[in-house]
Amino acid sequence: MRDPIWKAWKSAVELWQHLVMTKGELTEIQQPPVNLGPRKHYANLHLGYARWYGPPGQSSLFALAQAQWRDHQVSQVLVTDQELVTFAYHQAQLWSYDRILTVQPFVHEQALVLTFREGHEPLRLDGPWTLWLSIMLTYLVFGREMLRRPEFTDLDRHLLHLRARALPPGPH
Repeated sequence: MRDPIWKAWKSAVELWQHLVMTKGELTEIQQPPVNLGPRKHYANLHLGYARWYGPPGQSSLFALAQAQWRDHQVSQVLVTDQELVTFAYHQAQLWSYDRILTVQPFVHEQALVLTFREGHEPLRLDGPWTLWLSIMLTYLVFGREMLRRPEFTDLDRHLLHLRARALPPGPH
């Protein structure tokens, strides 16, 4: 593999094919890095982490201009059968799947945004493994049928876009 981006991309395509085409099941990791009790552990990743902050109840242009992604850091991210676990400021944050409203991959930006039911601002994760994580979370939160969204079924088209961005200008 040329670099981590291609390895992550290949793993995402293989995961999608495993879950959708062969209707396979998830594989647990044998030695989870953190004991979270009786949970199935599926992944241990390191991704960029940011939270969305906006002034509550204000709609002025100034207030909207202040809304932004903050708390940028690299976070350990664990995927279990019950929740996503991030470690920000050395504290575990549990993101229960039943509170997730949307799993929105931004394939070309290598980012993923999760929105939640009341009480939580959006969470952004970024890095090469976010497409893989998007597939995994979509499956865990919404089920196998939601893996037929265009973001996932057009993986070949997205791969061509990524390759085009990686190639230097000129004839190929």
